[in-house]
Amino acid sequence: LDTKTETLLCRNVSQLFVHQNRLYAVNMEDKLMEITAPGQPQTVLELDPDAYPYYVLPQGDHLLALDGSNHLLVVSRKLGSAECIPIVEGSMANDRTYLICDETQIFVSYHATKTDGSIVKDADSEHNGVWQVFADTKEVRKVCDTYFESLYLNNGVLLGVTDGKLYRIDAETGALEKLN
Repeated sequence: LDTKTETLLCRNVSQLFVHQNRLYAVNMEDKLMEITAPGQPQTVLELDPDAYPYYVLPQGDHLLALDGSNHLLVVSRKLGSAECIPIVEGSMANDRTYLICDETQIFVSYHATKTDGSIVKDADSEHNGVWQVFADTKEVRKVCDTYFESLYLNNGVLLGVTDGKLYRIDAETGALEKLN
């Protein structure tokens, strides 16, 4: 910003994130790349998502991707392997999901929809709400029944936004505390 110059780091990027002080990008060919020098990204891993769109978040030596089929893909960067954990069995591609993680926890906010032609509407479902995912055991546990449009994790504290209001979510009890 000080020099008001631009440098092209990588082309055709669909996602970009920083993890452990390194810059990563996912390109349009589903390759995860580490960008160490301008114009010279190095392919770390080729991803093979079940459906689109999908979003990648880092967690330790793993990458997490929530794909369009509402499956959590846990990719081991060391082993080059991936495991798929369904959040909700029988979910639809139009269902609304939001993924957040930190170095130890994974949460997904889920809301079912129903489709009539090109019209997509929210649907009541026992699966609506926030789910905690345990990647090492492939277990999924429901935290609460409220769907949040966005989730945040800050120092182990889970926060969610719904209807323009911010809540603290107790991951153990599912209790919600309105903060604004």
